[in-house]
Amino acid sequence: MNETNARGVRQRSVETVVPVYNEAHVLAGSIGRLHAYPEASFPFPFRITVADNASTDATWQAATDLTLRLPHVHAVHLDAKGRGRALKHVWSRSTADVVAYMDVGLSTGLGRF
Repeated sequence: MNETNARGVRQRSVETVVPVYNEAHVLAGSIGRLHAYPEASFPFPFRITVADNASTDATWQAATDLTLRLPHVHAVHLDAKGRGRALKHVWSRSTADVVAYMDVGLSTGLGRF
């Protein structure tokens, strides 16, 4: 995930985790909006990781479909529920310089991203 620019200088990177539980009905729209924002405005590499917290609906399928459509989206599946568990799982394995969290409803607002 960490890349270098044309001068060979390592660029800072950002990973945003979106923990989800039974959110199949809103996942594609929310992640599509979230992905479009840094794609258009970030001057550095980014990754969005959808962390499925043991969903019982089609959330995992929706998340994996997004990884095929959007180049900076990744997905992980956890067998147990818990927002904190999802954040700890992804953040502890991240190679990004900055890690962040956003809920699937994007209630924080993308302007603060």
